[in-house]
Amino acid sequence: ISYYNAGKAYPLALRDDLLRSLPSLGARYPTYKSYANQTLTDVFAQKELADAVVKNAYTFATALARNNGDGSFTLEPLPLEAQIAPMYGILATDIDGDGKQDLLMAGNFDGVKPEIGKMSASYGVYLRGDGKGHFAPVRALESGFFVPGQARDIQRVRTRTGSIYIVSRNNDRPLIFRATAPAAAEKARR
Repeated sequence: ISYYNAGKAYPLALRDDLLRSLPSLGARYPTYKSYANQTLTDVFAQKELADAVVKNAYTFATALARNNGDGSFTLEPLPLEAQIAPMYGILATDIDGDGKQDLLMAGNFDGVKPEIGKMSASYGVYLRGDGKGHFAPVRALESGFFVPGQARDIQRVRTRTGSIYIVSRNNDRPLIFRATAPAAAEKARR
């Protein structure tokens, strides 16, 4: 795995990880300094790279794939609040009872190597839909939707008194939310 900086590909692996996988490179990189700033083509010969499987990722954004109706899709990144950490639990439903699809999202991921760093800056996000495919974030103080930890799924459960939203999390108890907006409460009574 590599990453690009100023048009050059650099190996993502730290020296110790690389040498654990490919001990034969130890003679070429006996020190951390000798490995520093090495590009992918410095580490691997063109012949070795020619046989490599190449996959490219052009975005890691949490996005909405809009169906254009002709067999194609347009990828539209969601607002910044949905980009703070990876989102694993995503529920599209009408939260506020206005008849328009909203999004409840939660995620985070702590199971990464220390050099990459935890991806745990999100506390979940409620995105209010306008019915035209655009979404605006609603502050947690207003919505009450606050999800610490590593969330993995969000499910809506209909009850006699209205819908509840259950958020499952890794190594933690689930969280339960209820929509209390006047429009949602009125709609639930119908």
